[in-house]
Amino acid sequence: MIMLLYAFAYFLVGKVVYPTQLLLMPDVAPYASLCFLPHGIRTIATWYYKRAAIIPLFIASAAVGYYYQYPAPLEIQLGLALWSASAAYLAFKLMDQVGLYSFFDPNQPISRPYVPIFIGGFIASILNMLGLLAVSQSIMFSDVAVPATLALATGDFLGLVMTFVLLSLWFRVERRFIWLTNRR
Repeated sequence: MIMLLYAFAYFLVGKVVYPTQLLLMPDVAPYASLCFLPHGIRTIATWYYKRAAIIPLFIASAAVGYYYQYPAPLEIQLGLALWSASAAYLAFKLMDQVGLYSFFDPNQPISRPYVPIFIGGFIASILNMLGLLAVSQSIMFSDVAVPATLALATGDFLGLVMTFVLLSLWFRVERRFIWLTNRR
């Protein structure tokens, strides 16, 4: 399910969000969507499934990266896929190390689950951006380095917020539907 959601989110960004963004504003950096939904899938899946999310995220990231992204050597694409699949896990582990509640725990109910998700997603966005810039040295040492990094970080975080809102609405509608069907 994680792989399908990730691929669908990537498809939405590639076919709807990014083209719409190009109509409304100039291109800041290649493939830098200002609402990158797959980052939300990565972050929420890692928050919920912990380490078990890394392999499905890696497979999905490698597959869609191979399909959508610019032609790059296979080892670079696999490295980027592994890094992006692991960044959220590393971010949540970092939060654990400093004593912040991070991963989902069904035995520990929290009133605001979005707080660790957004903090972890922000940290994961920074880690992911640093990994991407380290590999994409053509961007790192150019005059678009600052706009590109800002676009990547903004896109990741806005994608996380949008994914969280969409999933929250989905679960709310689902609960309402279940309530209505059980009422009859």
